[in-house]
Amino acid sequence: MRALPWLFLLLPALPVPGLGQRARAQGSPEHLERAKVKLAEAQAEVDAAIQAQQAAPGPEDDLAGRVDVLSADVDELVRVQERLAGRAKADRLAWSAAYRVAMNNVAVQGPTGDDFNGSLWNHRLRLSVDAERGPLRLHGRLAMYKTFGEAWEGPVGSDARSTRIPRDTTLRVERLYLDWFINDRVALTLGRVASPGGPPAELKEFTDRQATWGLQMVEAEFETLMLTVSLSQIREGTSLRFFYSPFFRHAPYDPLEDDSLFQNVGIKPTHIWGLLAETTLPGLGKDSLVQLGLVNLPAFRPEPLPLRTPDGDLLPTKLPDSLGSYLMVNGLVQANQLGGAVDLFLAGSLTRYGPDGAMVYPGEVRLGLATADQADHLAFMVFGGGRWTLPIGEALAPRLGAEVNYGSQHHSHWGSPSELLVTKLATRGLAVEAYWLQPLHEALFLRVGVLHLARDWRGSFIGPAVRADDAVTNGYALLNARF
Repeated sequence: MRALPWLFLLLPALPVPGLGQRARAQGSPEHLERAKVKLAEAQAEVDAAIQAQQAAPGPEDDLAGRVDVLSADVDELVRVQERLAGRAKADRLAWSAAYRVAMNNVAVQGPTGDDFNGSLWNHRLRLSVDAERGPLRLHGRLAMYKTFGEAWEGPVGSDARSTRIPRDTTLRVERLYLDWFINDRVALTLGRVASPGGPPAELKEFTDRQATWGLQMVEAEFETLMLTVSLSQIREGTSLRFFYSPFFRHAPYDPLEDDSLFQNVGIKPTHIWGLLAETTLPGLGKDSLVQLGLVNLPAFRPEPLPLRTPDGDLLPTKLPDSLGSYLMVNGLVQANQLGGAVDLFLAGSLTRYGPDGAMVYPGEVRLGLATADQADHLAFMVFGGGRWTLPIGEALAPRLGAEVNYGSQHHSHWGSPSELLVTKLATRGLAVEAYWLQPLHEALFLRVGVLHLARDWRGSFIGPAVRADDAVTNGYALLNARF
């Protein structure tokens, strides 16, 4: 009976209604370790009793009684241990962190001689958390990203770039979404999804894939409702993803007016929907990838963008209900570990702009969807590259990589700047990058490279393309640590 009092040491760990916070604290790893120790001691006492009886035989009934009591104590300890283990798993949050510093030396050559040469350093902190309970999984990540020695907050193009432009020391939510695995074949995802950092970014980032969407489709932060249907019963690694993402513009919130958010600001919401089909390449294993995507905006919303003139910025005097329609199809083919050392990819997109309406500025200047003349336009982008793992150093083997992309006159990309301070895949012209990636530890790598952009056209989703003749060259060294 000496083992029985040990149970009272574990009683606070048992679930008690109304003690949620206390119970979670006592479902800690330390409490679980104590239960394991007590269980081992109880088992040792059972073994000692049996050995003592064998060395000095006594009444068999006495031995049986002692063993029964001790066995009951052990069974109870096992139940307590299992309960603690279940609670510890249910309440555990998996935290991780990553820190990066990038040292850029940038040279910009403009057509009028307004050149720039200088060093721009930036650093980034990311804190990630994951939790799981039954069919539900929660993912979150905070990010601080800023330029060295600078406290000024620069302009932000949109909320989709909130953590991908260096600004200040504020932690912002880069991703926060819920996965609900309804059954083995269907899952629902809600929230600010992991859209930046998709394939083939993992080759240059020396990590596992960080997002579903290929870079040719999107590389920015969006809130999305997504339904994933697994077709693995047809072919392993095959799935269909249907998504919807809205864009809203609200009036400034006034805490003294309950309806201030519902005032008409003259801009209707934009509705984005599309799909992504994904599978693997035959004979190349699960690390291969084929994607075919579609992005559709039936009515592209207008934004009151300022028009820069020598006399200052002008705001539109008239906004249409819609600027027109937007449709993009895109694809990616990626094959990793060819011959055990080579990774290759080829991606691209084709976009159709259907302008229907324009923003009118003073002087009857009109800006529409990728145009000022209401004409339809097609645009394309191609993106390819690879990485070679040298046959030295085993796990710390150096990698050599190269990437090239070309965008046409009206090409625009749902992207945001990288730590190299440019949105490479949005280039209307040619972009080339070469790098040497050196693992220094399983959680630390160095990447040294050079990026060159030669732009033929400037522009965005709104307004006509403007001829350009400039170039950006960035020689950089980047150190990245994960914890």
